[in-house]
Amino acid sequence: MARTATAITRDGLIESLLNYQPLPPSGSEPKLLDAALELLEDEGLRNWTMDELASKAKVGRTTAYRHFASRDEVITAALAYAIQQMLSRISFEVANITDITERITTAMVLGILEFRSSALPALMMSDPDLMVPLLAASSGPLLVAARAQLASMAAGINGDREPEIDLAIAETLLRLAISLAQIPESVLLSPTGNHSLLRTVVGAVLGIHPR
Repeated sequence: MARTATAITRDGLIESLLNYQPLPPSGSEPKLLDAALELLEDEGLRNWTMDELASKAKVGRTTAYRHFASRDEVITAALAYAIQQMLSRISFEVANITDITERITTAMVLGILEFRSSALPALMMSDPDLMVPLLAASSGPLLVAARAQLASMAAGINGDREPEIDLAIAETLLRLAISLAQIPESVLLSPTGNHSLLRTVVGAVLGIHPR
């Protein structure tokens, strides 16, 4: 079967993320999305077909098309699913950390590790024209979703602060995290797991002086 160029757009992915609904714990759709993420990581956006997706997910072609009308629909759903699952895991891990600076620092470190182990870095290499704006633009789905999550944490520091300030703080920290995720080494990310320097930077951005 011929491989055709994808028509996926940034706006389509953003809409998919914003409208994405959690999946049921069983059924074919999670298997299809997991298989799609593997194909995206290995083959990029363009070099696979719905037949190959069905084969990798171990479902019938009819089942694949029953869930997704097109390959572009699979791509937007799979990327939205990956981002949402990533943020959900991070939220779970930091939920019981009471210190806000520590919570945000931990969330950033976890986010960096999650990003590096996902299909997203490979896609940024194989399809940079589409993926870099999707992940780095202010209106991109990663920043849209994660910025709101971090802003809600930052809001706990100063209840009188304007929400726009918390969003700006969140975006600053997210852009730092995205930069760190794409470089192999940094003094802010210790291989021993001691992230005190990053914590100091986070505290400074939040306006919290170290004790």
